[in-house]
Amino acid sequence: MEDVVLNNEEDRCIWIVSNNGCFSTKSTYNLIRPKGVQRPALTKIWHNCFHRRASLFVWKILHRVVPVDGRISEAGIPLVSRCSCCQRPHSEDLDHLFIHGEIATTLWRWIHPMLPPKATLHSHITSHLWSIIQNSNIRTPSGFVSLFSLTLMLWEIWKGRCLRRFENTQVSVGVIISTIKSATHHILSNLQFKSTPNHKELQILHNFRYAPKCPAKLLKLIRWLPPIHDFSLNVDGACKGNPGSVEVAVAFVTLWDESMLLSLIIMGRGQRGVVTFYSSSGVGENVPSTGNPPPFKVTKASQVEFPALNGQSVSMAILQYAPGGINALHTHPRFAELLVVVKGWLEVGFVDSANKLFVQTP
Repeated sequence: MEDVVLNNEEDRCIWIVSNNGCFSTKSTYNLIRPKGVQRPALTKIWHNCFHRRASLFVWKILHRVVPVDGRISEAGIPLVSRCSCCQRPHSEDLDHLFIHGEIATTLWRWIHPMLPPKATLHSHITSHLWSIIQNSNIRTPSGFVSLFSLTLMLWEIWKGRCLRRFENTQVSVGVIISTIKSATHHILSNLQFKSTPNHKELQILHNFRYAPKCPAKLLKLIRWLPPIHDFSLNVDGACKGNPGSVEVAVAFVTLWDESMLLSLIIMGRGQRGVVTFYSSSGVGENVPSTGNPPPFKVTKASQVEFPALNGQSVSMAILQYAPGGINALHTHPRFAELLVVVKGWLEVGFVDSANKLFVQTP
């Protein structure tokens, strides 16, 4: 109570539900109204570029409030049902009209390449549509086009059904596809995406004659010139148990007066132009240059042998193989490795995280 400051103003009631402390009917209604189940994915159909009537109609399909013959019969009103979109007689319900009908089947076959790969196809329209909405990313060109085209497709199916039933006017599948593509072209001409689709997604969009505006990828060509003298490994992040935040690290070996010299050049993270240079000649002391080599020998230059590597996320090793020598199977979790053969040849292979073997021989 020591921090409470009293003044001469009269006390008044504060309505804590509103931000300004004043009572309002709107704040009271928001307080007592049922909120229901929150579904963040459902906000995707309310994109400001989507057709408003099509978005509202998709919302009605998800809540199964579209007045098809099946829903009217479920409400207790006797009704003789026949689908207006099919040549063969069939009763009309939500699943038949929007999935299994003759027009719907053709349109689903047309739009299928644009749908998200992770979407699960169901026999019920509500589950089918909800799976597509959940797996669509409208921030990408392919996700936006697929969901935008889907909402228009369902809306056009319903419009065609009503024209056929009440005005005896038939709308063909070609007219519906042309209407969808025309509306999609118009939206894409005024929309700029921040992400670029991959090659497969871009190929699918081009097959539908869509050309979304995306940022261009700038490719930078880097050419590496190997040193004239001998070298072994140029590694970044291959030292297990020696984590660090190095931005650029270069390690190489040179020959100077028939003795090996290890050099390490390090540029610190966020320090432009600040370069540290280390060198050590101890790495080559135990490497025999003549005689019969062992079947397999490793000469390491890690943080134990070369303390300058501590915290730099880099290490080096000189591997010597005799004819028929084998390096035992080993792993490098989340690290990179670069092998450079100085003399002779090696058969090298590795297994990726998907348990797939890659082998390359000279």
